[in-house]
Amino acid sequence: MRLQRRTRDSLPLQLIEIGPEVVDRLPLETQPSAATVASYVLTQGASRAWEAINNQLSAGQGALFWIGGSAGAGKTHFLNYVLALSARAGGVLGAETGRHITLPIEVSAEIGAAGIDRRIIESLEVALTGDDRPPALWSQMRGTEALTIAFDRARRQGVQDVTIVIDFGLDENQASLEILPTLAEVGRSLKKMRLIVVAAGRGEASQAANKFDVTPGGDEEIAVAVGRARNVDSSALPMVDGLYGNLEGSFDARAIYPLHPTAADALRSLYARGTAIGTLAKAIREVIEPWHGEGDFRHLIMLAALMRSAVVRQTLDAHLGVAGRASYRIATAAARANADSAGATLQALVDTLVLLHVGSGVARAPITRIREWMDSAGVKEAAGAGLGRTLATLANRSQGAIVYDVESQLAGFDPRGAGSPDLTAFNSALVLVRSFDPSMTAAHEMPELKAKRSRLRAAMAAALEGACRNRETLAEAMRESGGQLSIPQQQAFAAFIELAEGGAAALIELSVDPQRREAAMAVIAAYEVFAVVADSIPRLRRMRQYLAETRLLSVNREEAGRDRALVDLETECQMLAVALNPAALAGAGRKIDTLEDRFQTFKATYVQRYRLGHEHNRLELVQLAPAAADTRRHLEVLGRLNAIAALGPPNGDDLAGLIAPLNRRLRLCDLEGSPVPEVTPCCPRCDYLLGTLSPREELYDLLERTRRALQSKLAALAQSAIARLIDQHDRSHRLEGFLKIVQAAQTDSLIRVLDDELASYLTRLLDENASVAIDEPAKADAGMVSKPATRAADVALIASIGIVPPASGALGRADRQSLRGPPPRRKTLDRRNGRNGRALKSPPDVIS
Repeated sequence: MRLQRRTRDSLPLQLIEIGPEVVDRLPLETQPSAATVASYVLTQGASRAWEAINNQLSAGQGALFWIGGSAGAGKTHFLNYVLALSARAGGVLGAETGRHITLPIEVSAEIGAAGIDRRIIESLEVALTGDDRPPALWSQMRGTEALTIAFDRARRQGVQDVTIVIDFGLDENQASLEILPTLAEVGRSLKKMRLIVVAAGRGEASQAANKFDVTPGGDEEIAVAVGRARNVDSSALPMVDGLYGNLEGSFDARAIYPLHPTAADALRSLYARGTAIGTLAKAIREVIEPWHGEGDFRHLIMLAALMRSAVVRQTLDAHLGVAGRASYRIATAAARANADSAGATLQALVDTLVLLHVGSGVARAPITRIREWMDSAGVKEAAGAGLGRTLATLANRSQGAIVYDVESQLAGFDPRGAGSPDLTAFNSALVLVRSFDPSMTAAHEMPELKAKRSRLRAAMAAALEGACRNRETLAEAMRESGGQLSIPQQQAFAAFIELAEGGAAALIELSVDPQRREAAMAVIAAYEVFAVVADSIPRLRRMRQYLAETRLLSVNREEAGRDRALVDLETECQMLAVALNPAALAGAGRKIDTLEDRFQTFKATYVQRYRLGHEHNRLELVQLAPAAADTRRHLEVLGRLNAIAALGPPNGDDLAGLIAPLNRRLRLCDLEGSPVPEVTPCCPRCDYLLGTLSPREELYDLLERTRRALQSKLAALAQSAIARLIDQHDRSHRLEGFLKIVQAAQTDSLIRVLDDELASYLTRLLDENASVAIDEPAKADAGMVSKPATRAADVALIASIGIVPPASGALGRADRQSLRGPPPRRKTLDRRNGRNGRALKSPPDVIS
């Protein structure tokens, strides 16, 4: 009989267990344990998601599911739940139809977006062969083709269902999510195989996915966290229902057991909505562990027992604030003043009142309710009339931290009621004090208060000096950019300076009035925006100078034919220059660090493009160097021919002015090594500007126009009158080869031989003998006969190309008659070899 009673009493020990160790983030398990599955509590969103996934397992085709939710909402825990149950369902399906494979894929930064398909293929290979060996040659492919081949191979080996569970929790890069549309496409293309993909993350889901949010809502946060902290067998649930039968609360009793509803309310108040489930579960597990060790499972966990958790104590400290923590410490010291066993009772009473203040937000609670909570906590000594006396004693010892009204029998915790007026005033002003000295902590004794006030005075004096300096710095920076401090900005500086000049005593005094305290906080917040900008002026100058030295700020982005990526870079440069203006920063309150990150991104892109552009430009100029040299030689020869007045007016005299700007653009960079655009945005040797277009078209156009002008001059030189004039009067025979080149219209040969000396000689010959050729034909060289018809033709041709004959010269009737037809042809005497009409095999050296 005793053995049976012992077994019955110890039965709950076997049915209530502590859950697995709570971590901030669960890993995706290859084979989830039973404890992981048992500790998961389905939220409403998770229930809908699992129902849809479970239905898909019996459907005819696959699908893509996206599990979303906030950070710490339990997405990975849900994936482990799916893995475990999917594998179990796959075993049943496999027995009837075909083989079922479940593949867990955890995406991390090391895998990256490009490696997800590789990980899927490798996991499938291991599942098919059971050997973690390198994949076959076909699996070296990537993307849709590789996945299709891999799944088709699995189908041929008897696999009919594949469930892929992907956790993107460690890599929220949007690029990684691009694998999901690929998997959906592959799933639609598979024949006789069903592919189900369940992915979780906080990114933007694919349009093709069935979307579910598993974030706990309402009271579900406490229920999910409790489920993570302990496991309760279904046979113990009748006992749980009996414990909560007469208690009021909005929670499901089975979901929050063993927490009292008041304790659950306090926890929900301590942790804001959206808190990571792991954080809340860790606190509850720390509370449940000592309760589980006591073995009394018919006793609920009350408010005071929450303080057993270090996580709860830390969170409570954050809620109480500086003054509240000081009051709590004073109340705790008053409770522990008794050396007897009543000290533990008093401490439990203090903890109950503090958590009641945080959980319910009620300043005072009836003593009857406090007695209920204390009795339920097992503190029988506080029951009856003794509770009132205990509360009165605590109120007297705690210097106002614990408040008890004998007449109304209401008690509570006052977070600002402890200590002397000076200590209380300083601690209540701590939020303002820390604006000047962030390391300042609450004061508990008068000597400590004096030291902290001295530190505060020094900090406020330094803040006053810094405010004056920051105002001048910001004003100077705005003047540099053509602006000035606005009226609101001047007022913000003036208000903060006035606050700092008031000193420590005035700062503490105004903190007593909530409205004045809030106004002072607004003044400090407004000033801090400008202070951050003023401190960042040197950084802003460096960034703006770099942007200006790129010379992308004044580029015409609408120019046709420009690279779109370069236009975007120029646009970003101009937008950054505007954003980095101190006036814009101070007006909009933008964050300097965010802008600097944006600048560094721009700089990295610019540096890469500049190096590539500089090298491309250098190679382009190397290729254009021969054409550039050819153009310069053509222009030089054209200039020499244009200088000969006997050849008529200049041709292309405007072309010489076009080569100067081209020469600057055609100058090769002589920098040793590569440029360093990280330091100097533009090359210090060639001053190459990113996006500069090649001068190729302009150079070739100039060369072609120069060639046409030279051809015109050659046509003038080739006139028979000029040729005869050169032939008759070139006694030194320096122009024989030159004349052959002219008559052959060989422009390239002409630019090689017509130097300054030869051009000068030709000029003198034509200028000195043009009139002789007209007025004195009888004085020609021996062997040359001047006929009337020839003389008339020469006069006409010379006049047509601009050689002006002597004023006294006049044509006779025979000459005028000769102009009606072409001049008679005659043979040209080769003076050097004495033979007529013999052409030179190659142009001779025309320079004597």
